[in-house]
Amino acid sequence: MNRKLKHLCSLLGLGLALASPSVAQAYRIKLPWRGDSLPGNTFMTYTQRAHGNCPPEWPYCELDIWAERWDSSLGAWTESKTPGQATRTTTPSDHVTWDMPIYSPVDGEVIACWRRMPDDDLSGDMVNCPGGDPGKLCMDAGNFVAIRTEDDKVVVLAHLKQDSISTTLCPNPDMYIYTNPPACPELGDGWTKIVPESVLTTPRTIRKGDPVGRIGDTGRAAWPHLHMHVKPYDETSLGEPCVGQAEMLEFDEGWMQWKDSSSNADNDGWWQMDGSGWYFGAGHQTLLWSDPQGIRRDSIDVSVGISSSVMVTTDPFYDTVQGAAVYINADHNLEAVGYTIESDDTFTLGTTVEKSTATAVDAATINPTEKDFVATIRNGNGKLQLVPYAFGLNNSLVEGTLGYTSSTDVTLVKATTAPNHDGVTVAQRNTSTGYLQVTNFGATQAFTNLSVDLRGSAISSSAISDVDIARVVAGKALGGDTGTFKGVVTAERRVSDNAVVVRSWSISTNGSTVSQAGSVVASKAGGGTLTASDVDISVVGNAGREFAVVSAREVTTNDLWVQVYQISSLGTLTRLSEWDAGPISALSSVKVGDRDVAVGVVTGGILSVLSFSVDANGIVGRSGTRDAGAISAVALGATPSSEHLVAAVTNSVGNVELIHYITNYSTAL
Repeated sequence: MNRKLKHLCSLLGLGLALASPSVAQAYRIKLPWRGDSLPGNTFMTYTQRAHGNCPPEWPYCELDIWAERWDSSLGAWTESKTPGQATRTTTPSDHVTWDMPIYSPVDGEVIACWRRMPDDDLSGDMVNCPGGDPGKLCMDAGNFVAIRTEDDKVVVLAHLKQDSISTTLCPNPDMYIYTNPPACPELGDGWTKIVPESVLTTPRTIRKGDPVGRIGDTGRAAWPHLHMHVKPYDETSLGEPCVGQAEMLEFDEGWMQWKDSSSNADNDGWWQMDGSGWYFGAGHQTLLWSDPQGIRRDSIDVSVGISSSVMVTTDPFYDTVQGAAVYINADHNLEAVGYTIESDDTFTLGTTVEKSTATAVDAATINPTEKDFVATIRNGNGKLQLVPYAFGLNNSLVEGTLGYTSSTDVTLVKATTAPNHDGVTVAQRNTSTGYLQVTNFGATQAFTNLSVDLRGSAISSSAISDVDIARVVAGKALGGDTGTFKGVVTAERRVSDNAVVVRSWSISTNGSTVSQAGSVVASKAGGGTLTASDVDISVVGNAGREFAVVSAREVTTNDLWVQVYQISSLGTLTRLSEWDAGPISALSSVKVGDRDVAVGVVTGGILSVLSFSVDANGIVGRSGTRDAGAISAVALGATPSSEHLVAAVTNSVGNVELIHYITNYSTAL
């Protein structure tokens, strides 16, 4: 049982039974919308329909899902966009669900669809059909997509708005159909053919998170809503596509809470939907939140400052979540503060510590499970300086007695945890040559005294203007690669042409030898070099295989491009997939789950955290978006095992602010 469900049960005093059929009976699936699909104080709710092969103890397999917003002037939930309107509106376009974007909850192929059926009124009688011709019929589903998955299920999303499904996804041009779907008796009772006129000759590939369409009021719909179900797929002996009866589905990576008819959503009331059972009781209305990144749990201003870095770690001995933020304060000095995330998800800060002048800053823990860390800065003399910190009592930070200062000037500084030993690996730009240098440092701990020592270094042969670095411990190519690559990967912006260059660097067991293993100039799948004004890199995966995830703000469009690279055992880099996520103005990324990366971006002065998942074959999909207020800079920190994400931002009043989110990233999807 996850911690949010435990919290729920404690609130209920175990007095309310939670319907939770066997996981084996249900199909695990994402919610088909994102956090930015809805305005503030608006959430989805649902009704359940008893159809198909649902188990007797829970006979609700098909869902009708719609949005409601909390109207403070009414003190009630309403489906109308109009302030003060309590009753269900008579105009579809005034419904809060109307025109809401929907995204694919699965990877698969669109095998059937309809997009041209006119939207209706709210009678549910399909008054715009048959349109004067008795031979014309309208499907009850209205405009829809049917997505076939690799495991032979068909996911249907229905009642979509006229012409909101793209012609690329659904080329069918007709408004009306002329036949009713016949049965498929050779497959057994309950099997029917997919409407023949809707079946695509060539299925369209779709990925989880791809846009599908917008919610409308087509077909037999009495109000704008999304109909959703999952059915088994099979074909007749003639190759005709058929579907069986609806099966039970369970949502994963989302959040829910009971809906109180007399109050807005409770910030403390959300619990995880993790595919372990339906937490719905018949007749209970709930509120649904779609993103794996959950609600903001706490925020706290730390100090006036800029250029921050933040870390999150779990202390397995004390079962606590702790971390630290480092930043440049108003006096242009390095400043750091430790924190604990308490059991109620709020911050407790330690005392800030201040060091000498800094013009660039980053930090990394000395190993993945260790909270002690090394701050890396460009100091007032333009040198690379490492300042080690250990945690003392009450989140206090104790500076180590032995740090490091380089003899050469640097202008960029980025750090990651060393791959093979306690320590950090630093990427810096050599001021005199402009070249990227990767330097590995060891760390030695004696109680609260942490020290660092230089181990090894290597340098590239092209000038850079931006860089980021990430640790790799399980680089392995897909299929047949028996070895494992250990080292770091870097993403850089090349000075000569703004091209993104991705490199791998092997690091020996004791860290004394650093050497470049592979490099690739990033290109787009559609052709052309990926150029960037800002780059970031993270590594996702587990002990079996890891992938590099590069995030870049493209020079000409300012679009966020996310690309996934295979890392072979020799360090060879190969692009596997990519995603264009639209314009941004700043970015930071962090691993938040075994297969997930969160990218913090600033768009129009507003922080958004975009979630991307990477499957076992290195294919990237967008899994969520969370908007979080006005800022000018962002850094992210997370630890996948503890369900916590912390953003360190420079807020609208110029303060470094820590923002804490709970997360629900699934390894099962």
